[in-house]
Amino acid sequence: FSGTSGLPIPPLLENILVTIKDKTVLDLGAGLGSGFCTYLLETGLRPSRLYSLDYDRQNFTTDAYPRVNKIVGSATTLPLKSSSLDLVYSHELTLDHTRLDYISTLQEIRRVLRPGGTYIADEYFDEIHRLCALHPRLVEKTGDYVHLIDNEKHLEALGFLPVLRAIYLPQDKPTKGALYLLQ
Repeated sequence: FSGTSGLPIPPLLENILVTIKDKTVLDLGAGLGSGFCTYLLETGLRPSRLYSLDYDRQNFTTDAYPRVNKIVGSATTLPLKSSSLDLVYSHELTLDHTRLDYISTLQEIRRVLRPGGTYIADEYFDEIHRLCALHPRLVEKTGDYVHLIDNEKHLEALGFLPVLRAIYLPQDKPTKGALYLLQ
């Protein structure tokens, strides 16, 4: 994540990294832990300021990084105070949870973010579409995810200002990923 792609780090993300020790972060749909949150911890984020939320208690039996604040819960009803977070990060949230109410999730993310807070969504919508070919009933729902996060008017109606959308090809996946920074 530290610029190995050769691309410059966007100013907003660079500012987050420079001031990360003073931030409060949620790893949403944390699973076993994300590489990005490991990077944040290595960059200076204090473990006590990192919250990991996942709906499956089993995902907390092994930790990819030191997790002090483990929360078993739903992305659609975050058990956190309003305006309590500086950064929310999710990795493959819609791919791993194809029945997720993404609008409710985005509303909850907006609620828990402080003014000026940032949501970073790292998604693989190409993979979602490939899964939909195998499971046609998922097509409509996942198509809504793509349309929602790609449509600035929809995001603005939910209180988000789209700051960055970057398409990239991850080293470990044959499909394109999309990185979204929303404030």
